[in-house]
Amino acid sequence: MRSSSCEEALIKWHPPEDSWLKLNVDCSFWSHTGEISCGRALRDSDGRWVAGFSKKMGKRCWEVTCRHTLREGNRLTNVLTNLAHRMPYGLCNWSEPPQECNSILYDDLRGLWLPRGFSG
Repeated sequence: MRSSSCEEALIKWHPPEDSWLKLNVDCSFWSHTGEISCGRALRDSDGRWVAGFSKKMGKRCWEVTCRHTLREGNRLTNVLTNLAHRMPYGLCNWSEPPQECNSILYDDLRGLWLPRGFSG
């Protein structure tokens, strides 16, 4: 019988240095629909919303290079990306964060750490 151990780490969103902006992005592929969507959030060094977008990109062959980050540290753009899957095709610019993002923005502003389990 094989046993597995699980280690836990705490993950959070990290703001940029003072007077800088941070751009977080996320992409998603839904295998049951074959569709791709993406989201972007731009925030200042205090974690305040500057701008964002959601885009449903459709069923296309895309070549994308990404730098992976754990979802717990990028929850805001994960929500924007999943919103895009439910929208018509095209781009939706958000001058204000969608309501679905408010609790995540609050969590990030107060520096909430979230647990993440890893199998070892």
